[in-house]
Amino acid sequence: CPGRSVAKAIGAAQPMLVVAAVALLVYLRTLAPTITWAHYGADGGDLITAAVTRGVPHPTGYPTYLLLGRLFLLLPWGDPARRLNLMSAVFAALTVALLHLIVITTFRLYGDRLITWRERLVAAAGALVFAFSPLLWSQAVITEVYTLNAFFAALTTYLVLRWAERGSHWLLALAVLVLGLGLGNHLTLSLLAPAVLLLTWSRRASLRSVSPWHLFALPLLFLLGLSVYLLLPLRASHRPAVNWGDPRTVAGFRWLVSGRLYRNYLFSLPLRYLPARLSAWVTLLIREFGWWGVSLGLVGAWSLWRAARRAALFFAVTLLGFSVYAIGYDTSDSQVYLIPAFLAFAVWLSWGLAFLVEEAQRRIAPSTSRLLRALPLGLVLLLPLIPLASHAATIDLSADYEAANYNLDVLETVAPEAIILSQTDAHTFSLWYGRYAQGRRNDVAILDAGLLSYAWYRRNTAGLHARIALGAPSTGASGETSPASSFSLGSFIAENLERYPIYLTDPDAQTHSRYTLSPEGPVYQVLGQKGD
Repeated sequence: CPGRSVAKAIGAAQPMLVVAAVALLVYLRTLAPTITWAHYGADGGDLITAAVTRGVPHPTGYPTYLLLGRLFLLLPWGDPARRLNLMSAVFAALTVALLHLIVITTFRLYGDRLITWRERLVAAAGALVFAFSPLLWSQAVITEVYTLNAFFAALTTYLVLRWAERGSHWLLALAVLVLGLGLGNHLTLSLLAPAVLLLTWSRRASLRSVSPWHLFALPLLFLLGLSVYLLLPLRASHRPAVNWGDPRTVAGFRWLVSGRLYRNYLFSLPLRYLPARLSAWVTLLIREFGWWGVSLGLVGAWSLWRAARRAALFFAVTLLGFSVYAIGYDTSDSQVYLIPAFLAFAVWLSWGLAFLVEEAQRRIAPSTSRLLRALPLGLVLLLPLIPLASHAATIDLSADYEAANYNLDVLETVAPEAIILSQTDAHTFSLWYGRYAQGRRNDVAILDAGLLSYAWYRRNTAGLHARIALGAPSTGASGETSPASSFSLGSFIAENLERYPIYLTDPDAQTHSRYTLSPEGPVYQVLGQKGD
């Protein structure tokens, strides 16, 4: 009966929907109301401004994020920053829902289990423990690309597992397309590829029935997903206010998409710091799940290994790949790359919960009351309250207006026709947001001092602020994406100081010793060079 099938499907989906709704409600309650610097969110101002102005944000350009961000910007709710904060919350909640489906699929595929309410509630508890783990939660309340990256990792994993379960080749084709689109959001999603190939290889017998045309279509679908990067030169052609690398040129496109600006951080951690990083990884894992969660995860890994070694390896390779990358990436915020790794660990945690509940209920005598027999499951459902209560105070950004207030203070302080020179991402991007995304102080030029040595940035600045003398000329196509050694910030200040008020957001000791600076609110006005 079709009606009975639909009712059955709705009943099976209820725990997943409840999980997503609970996670989203908590995220909304703790959501940042506007632009924020908290939780490694300094880049948010750049992403929001690029999304609003149809620009190109910092490498690697994030075209998939930009496309989805345009949809959220259509919502009539708060300022642009709040809408894109909401986007992070929505995709975090969807990731949690997908985790629930992943666990249920592994129970059915590798646990030889009849999926009952017990399995669904265990999966729900595991998913909510992950939902309220501090790393995912912290990214769910700000504008960043990492919850969307987790969503694509979870969706790809779910589609591959469903293909392994059902053998429907359209599921594998869809997974390949999703992987390509996900790489348009963040290139670290490629770290999921070894685990996907491992699981696909373990089911290679089912591929023998696939026609050569279908196999040929897989790389085409992957390239179709990756083609989202063609959005970047199209956006750059309109000369937006934010236009990193100016990817209209081949050199600019390669520089942007390859992330060459940050390549020095990749696997550059000095070996002497490796023990400290490994220790920090363990500490972070314990912070995410607690000692009890880590113990459950290890039990679950053992339980899944007994049931299906290839499945256990799939999640182990996922966890290892993202962990090695995060440990070797030499920045203070590299822990955000661990979210897909902890998603894999949460699958193990769910298997550990299932094992303990099954063992507890097996040891309870059949003659025991139904209420007592349900006690282990009831205790499992209370587990998500532990991380929820433990981390709410530190994650909650519902009253965070620090970056927004800084933005307002600076733009209200500076004189007409001012030039503001910033040397930190947090200040640059928040001021770009106020100036270009919110349209405040259209007479003011906000320039990143570090980027002024790049020819593409000076060319873009000249298009926005033709009145400003930009110092060193363009170095030509070969120097588009390399800092010009001939550029001098001191010469830039000297050429413009007599014509425009110049303010600095972050003067260092050398700047203080060279210039006479007058504090003006949160910035410093350059009055002249000392000794003049």
